[in-house]
Amino acid sequence: MNDDDCAPPSHRGALPEGAAEVSIGGATLAMRAFGGSFFNEHGHVHFTEPANSPFGPVSVMLRITSTDGAPLPSEVRAESVWVALERCIWTSLVDEQKRAGDTLEVITREPGPLWDPRSELAVVVALRDAVGRVAYLRDEHVRIDIVW
Repeated sequence: MNDDDCAPPSHRGALPEGAAEVSIGGATLAMRAFGGSFFNEHGHVHFTEPANSPFGPVSVMLRITSTDGAPLPSEVRAESVWVALERCIWTSLVDEQKRAGDTLEVITREPGPLWDPRSELAVVVALRDAVGRVAYLRDEHVRIDIVW
């Protein structure tokens, strides 16, 4: 992939540093990310994307859990997510979908780029606690394997 191959709204860049587990808000948290895309046999028209593309914008769902099964601290919030395909970075805010016990599920808010569903991604999410501390969780080798 050359530097000009980043599909909008992605751009060249680097992911923030992140770890597989982080401690924040009195809990140790981990994340699993799931990549998805929409499929349209007639082509998908979305913003400035090509009408002949069989794939729609990428979306990412994150499942954040406490590693010991303890309840997830209510003051810990997911804020932003960075998704990388090689050197192309897509950034999105997230919407909370579900919070129950030791699990928080969020999904990207903005439509992502048109990346092939076989692509492998790296994902980093920013978490913020009640006093403003930020920690970055990372998941590697995330496949776009959910096609709606």
